[in-house]
Amino acid sequence: GLVETWGVSHAFVGVVLLPLVVNVFEHMSAIQLACADKAGSAIAVAVGSAAQVTLLVSPASIFVAWSLGQPLSLDFHPLALAILLMSVLTVLSVILDGKANWLEGFMLMLTYCLVAVLYWYTPGGTSEAEKA
Repeated sequence: GLVETWGVSHAFVGVVLLPLVVNVFEHMSAIQLACADKAGSAIAVAVGSAAQVTLLVSPASIFVAWSLGQPLSLDFHPLALAILLMSVLTVLSVILDGKANWLEGFMLMLTYCLVAVLYWYTPGGTSEAEKA
């Protein structure tokens, strides 16, 4: 599949590419709101989407995996916890004052790019034996 063809890790696909593809319509909606000078509504759409995934999709996927007999847990490794903390603090700094500007949007995009670069260079999806 994609992991073998491109040589990227499973973590990169799951953390960076999959959310982009799955939430493409919500991203388009947020971009349209931002272009209409409704930055607060655009942030509300983005944060609402993240909250939906955090509070509903992640726990539901655990129960589905368990029902299918697949091992899956919410036991995050230290890098994932650090990225989660950084992301929460970045979003908190943006939504705390109730207003948004281009610099705060740039901070959010930069955080996403940093996460993408970290997961691109993090070995953890394919082993050396699978690459050979």
